Amino acid sequence: ESPSSQEHSYLKLSELVAQYSAERINKGYWSPNTAAENVEAYKKLVKLLGDRPIDTYDRSDANLLLTKLQITKSKKGGTLQPSVVNKKIGMISGLFKYANRIKIYDQNSFEQMQMKVTGKAEDAWGAYEDAELKKIFDPN
Repeated sequence: ESPSSQEHSYLKLSELVAQYSAERINKGYWSPNTAAENVEAYKKLVKLLGDRPIDTYDRSDANLLLTKLQITKSKKGGTLQPSVVNKKIGMISGLFKYANRIKIYDQNSFEQMQMKVTGKAEDAWGAYEDAELKKIFDPN
């Protein structure tokens, strides 16, 4: 193991997020709006997982995150749709893929953790309530 690899293998999750986010922004992969949304989403995910060195996460953490996301309340009051859960899991998995790509950590316990998606997300949203329609069409 090279010294730089050993030195970086103990980055905390939040530090990996900061490094990854900076690269995505600097290379122009994320627009300012996307960057703001993703940084906020990563903060929430770090809070759910706990901010520990990246080499301490294993499949039990991935399973726990999946469970926590499945019971997380959506803005509409229900639980998060499987497609949203999968997006969040994919974000964390992407971080660990990045760590692998830059050779600082070679494990990814969050790979292939997606939920099965049946139907379309909009089918699960349901119809708008009268109060919601009034708010949209009559903002006064």
